[in-house]
Formats: sequence, C-alpha cells, structure tokens
Amino acid sequence: MSEDALAPFQKYSEDLRMLKDQNYLASLAREDQVNQEQWYNHINQNDSGLPIDGLPCYDPAFDASAWPTIPVPSVWEDEGLGAFNGVLWFRKEIEIPASWAGDPTTLEMGNVIDEDIVYFNGIKIGTLPSQYIPRKYDIPKGLLLEGKNTIVVRVVNLSGKGGFYKGEAVSSSNRGSGLGHFRRMAVFDWGQVRPDARPFLRSVATYGLV
Repeated sequence: MSEDALAPFQKYSEDLRMLKDQNYLASLAREDQVNQEQWYNHINQNDSGLPIDGLPCYDPAFDASAWPTIPVPSVWEDEGLGAFNGVLWFRKEIEIPASWAGDPTTLEMGNVIDEDIVYFNGIKIGTLPSQYIPRKYDIPKGLLLEGKNTIVVRVVNLSGKGGFYKGEAVSSSNRGSGLGHFRRMAVFDWGQVRPDARPFLRSVATYGLV
C-alpha cells in the first residue's frame, strides 16, 4: 500500500512517518536489545539445569536416571508435554568402541526448534539460534572416548511446537544412524513469564508494517 493510500488513515500515516525516522528506529532497536538481554538472563537464572551450586545437567557426572524418555526426532507436543514453550534439556549416553575413540567426528541432528546448545562429554560443541539451519557440529579430536559418552542438548522453544524435526536423525557422521530415545527434563515454561517480558514482539510488529 502506498503512502498516499494511507493518508486517509491518520493512525497509520503517523506510524509510517515514525518508521521513516532512523533515530526512532535506532531507539527501538536499542530498547529491544536490552529487553532481549534481560529476558535471556531471566530464563538462564531460572533454569534448574544450570544451578549456581551443584552439577549442571550437561556434566557427565550428573544423574539423569529419573528423567522420563522421549523419542528423537519428535516434537514434544506430540509426546505428552502438550503446548509447552520454554526450555527442555535432552540427554543421551552412548557407547563408543575403542576403534572410534580419539577420532574427530561430526554430530548431525537435523533441525531443532528453535534454539539449541549442544554439549558432548560436558564440553560445549555448538549452538544455533534458528530452526531453519540443520545442526552439524564437530566433535574435536580427543573428546570422543572409548566406552560411555554423553550428549546433552538444551533446547529453547519460543512459540509453537518445539523439539527435533521428524524425519531427521541424531547421528554421528559415518558412524551409524539415529540414536533413538533421549532422556528429557522440562525446566522453564514461558507461562511463568509475563507476556510483555518476551523480546522481539514489538520489533516484529513494527518492522512488519514497513
């Protein structure tokens, strides 16, 4: 719609005038950046998988035996969690033969909705912020051990369905196919946060008008 077509609609004409002001847009971006940082600080501080004292749940020594299991790939709304948006931790222990130990390899996980941080044997090996990028993380030489190895994935789902795309498999490249069931723990629900505490919303709505 052209600017002339918006002229009879005073509210939208005023919005358009403001959106042409680069100083105004810059102030919105700065404010949204602050809101985003505060929001992520809030969820990190309330994530029981990242305790101030004690073992984080990505530590190989952490006891996750009480966690229920979930098939991977899947979206968790289809696996009994319902309409949950927030943070989930996934954990899997795998056995590695001596012939693989020490070699560099790649962990392939397909797509994750929405954001992920991946730990292998307690070491962070990768993170991506978008569901549209297939996950493929290098496991450095020396990190792959003979015997038990631990994969832990922290997934942050902002809205809609969360989890791992169906049809994709979590696998180690050139080492085999999907890894089956993971243990999972839901630790933080957006329902505990005021809707106005979530980032991005105004930016998306405002810039969408342009």
